[in-house]
Amino acid sequence: VYLVTRAFQMESKVTQQRLRLLDGKSMVGRSILNDLHQHCSGTDRELGFMISQNIYITHARKYLKDLQASCLTCKKLRKVTAEYYMGPSLTEMSSQYPPYYRTHTDVYGPLWCKLTKNIKKKFWIGVFSCAWSRHVTLTMLLDMTADQFLQALKTCSYQNGGSLPRFLHADFGTNIVGITKIDDKEEEDDEDETPDLDVVSLKNVLGENKIELKLSSPGAPWRQGASESLNKVLAQTMRRTNITSQKYHLTQWTHLLAFLSYHINERPLCTRFIMESLSSVTPNNLVYGMRGNFYSASRMKLETD
Repeated sequence: VYLVTRAFQMESKVTQQRLRLLDGKSMVGRSILNDLHQHCSGTDRELGFMISQNIYITHARKYLKDLQASCLTCKKLRKVTAEYYMGPSLTEMSSQYPPYYRTHTDVYGPLWCKLTKNIKKKFWIGVFSCAWSRHVTLTMLLDMTADQFLQALKTCSYQNGGSLPRFLHADFGTNIVGITKIDDKEEEDDEDETPDLDVVSLKNVLGENKIELKLSSPGAPWRQGASESLNKVLAQTMRRTNITSQKYHLTQWTHLLAFLSYHINERPLCTRFIMESLSSVTPNNLVYGMRGNFYSASRMKLETD
């Protein structure tokens, strides 16, 4: 047994500690290392506990690491897997309330529309989806302000029976967190300037209307897969139809968004057997019921090609 001096720095002060030096390959050293072993623990933690006991044993790290791998108790404890429980389903929770009680939202854009022959304006598309029926409503946002966003949300509500959402789920994307409070002093700013980060103003405006905004974690778009998948469907539809490259008037864009909403809501969610016949369930069926073919594409003379 030898005495060694260990110097370390703590709170800008150098402190010395006298340790007992032992041979890690001797019987005494290995016996002490067996006593220092902690089941399912890290090697650094065991070495720290050894230093706290004023003991320093050579070859301790390798011996403790091999002991962690060969210990039977550690192997048994590692085999015990953690039990995972699925959290509450938003779809199941929303089925007890009217449509759009829980709404997923996102903003797509920006795009351009014509006001007159030589004047154009930038706008965004507000995507609102019911968490229960997956019904989608597309509305226009002429600017990224909290008041304009609330107006688009109320427009979506009036078009679907006046059901104003109680909870509004959104991701932490730049389009949502960039919505600012309307200010007369900032109306003359450059259109290309990126809006400031102001989520509090949006929460306050929605809170005044008893709508709770729930944002997901930053940098984790997969946690809002419901809204991201709808944006993907919208982007694919507009890309295939080459709409974004066309110059449409403001009223024409309003008609196109209603037309896109109808066709997106006609997508099949699942299939089921009714009276020994296979039928598909769509968001329109869940919200408005099975109406036969009264509103079929052929009767409405819609060009679906």
